[in-house]
Amino acid sequence: MKEIETIYKETRNILYPLYEEDDIEKELVEALGADIRAMIIKEAGKTTTITTLGRLACERIVFLFLGSRQDTDREAVCSCAEGVFDSLNAPFVMWVDKAVNASMDAHLITSCFIRALYGKAYIKKKDDPDITFLSEEDLTQDVQTAMIYADGKKYARRLSDLPPNVMTPKELCQQAVALAQTYGMKCRVLSTAELKEMNAGGLLAVSQGSAYPPYLICLTYDHGGNAPYQAVIGKGITFDSGGYNLKSRTSFGMKYDMCGAADVLGIMKILAELRAEVNVYGILPVTENLISQQAYKSQDVIQLMSGKTIEITNTDAEGRLILADAITYAQRLNANRIVDIATLTGACVTALGNVYSGIFSNDDAFFQSFSDSMKQTGERGWRMPLDAAYLQDLTSNCADLRNAATGNGKGGACVAAAFLSQFIETDVKWLHIDIAGTSDEKDCATGAMISSVANFLIQEAQQL
Repeated sequence: MKEIETIYKETRNILYPLYEEDDIEKELVEALGADIRAMIIKEAGKTTTITTLGRLACERIVFLFLGSRQDTDREAVCSCAEGVFDSLNAPFVMWVDKAVNASMDAHLITSCFIRALYGKAYIKKKDDPDITFLSEEDLTQDVQTAMIYADGKKYARRLSDLPPNVMTPKELCQQAVALAQTYGMKCRVLSTAELKEMNAGGLLAVSQGSAYPPYLICLTYDHGGNAPYQAVIGKGITFDSGGYNLKSRTSFGMKYDMCGAADVLGIMKILAELRAEVNVYGILPVTENLISQQAYKSQDVIQLMSGKTIEITNTDAEGRLILADAITYAQRLNANRIVDIATLTGACVTALGNVYSGIFSNDDAFFQSFSDSMKQTGERGWRMPLDAAYLQDLTSNCADLRNAATGNGKGGACVAAAFLSQFIETDVKWLHIDIAGTSDEKDCATGAMISSVANFLIQEAQQL
């Protein structure tokens, strides 16, 4: 076995995954001259550090106990990878093949470890781990791809974590322009005058309380030849006070109301770094939802880009207004597959907590493809009902729709999705991802659904 020969000569420390059914390599046991297995902490995710005392070229071997081979799946491996982070305070070589089981090959395990370890480094505000992956398989492409995904996710998280006096609508716009310039993407920023001409009444109304103008930003990544364009849209409210329907408890954490927009920029970065053969519009409706003499009010009636009129019943239901305009804009660009990502409703947090994102779709096959993508990336999403019955709560006497229910307030995430569905044209496949509960955790952005959406867009392009 080539790996054991390499281990003997390796001067960097070794990360050795171990299942409860497996014995430690006989050569290592003999070289170290001790009953190592008896020393191992036999609890999944726990590490045991053995000092080699000069009997091997490396100084330490860190054994990572994975538990039962049969019970260890992707989620368990990622959890173990995060747990081992604190032990990797020096350059390490991971013996990947020791973690292989029936459901996970060396390629998948490598990807899991990179994404988990680099994510943990961001949370702990530490440098990325210096780790190399040893396997009989060629893992070069897997490492490069996983690093690109991890870097795109980290980029989006950094944007989201900036304070709202720094990450203003203007700053988010500048970040989008800079990203486009770096990767040679086209970037159009619609001015207030253009938005008025296009009758983008949702974005214009929400922005009235802000000192900054609204922005509708469109990045174009065009490496898919003659294939149709897909669109990914991210809600970009850089701070949400709730407007005149002021948030009843606290607005702490509302800087994360632009995580959808940041996620879209992370996705576009990943596509560009991968040189993915896709055509994608990345669309960001960007503003703040604040109070001022000019701010929009409850019972205002506005007209959106689609031509539909909306009675404002809740100024804190602003995200769906700016998304509706962005969806209409994407369809005017002839995008026939649309994904929107938004920290949209507290109701989704109530329903799913901070574990699952809420997924809505108007097409079963489209959703199933996205579900497959989530399984590949290890992210969690739960399909929620998209039903016209929820529209009964949005009936208005003076407009086509209300922007929020005024009655019992039940099923709020489903009501919001039903509202957005009214702006989806026939034959357009659509996914709405509510990341209100998963976008941040312990005052740190998560980059929720970036990996799944980027992977999904690439796989969908192969079907066009």
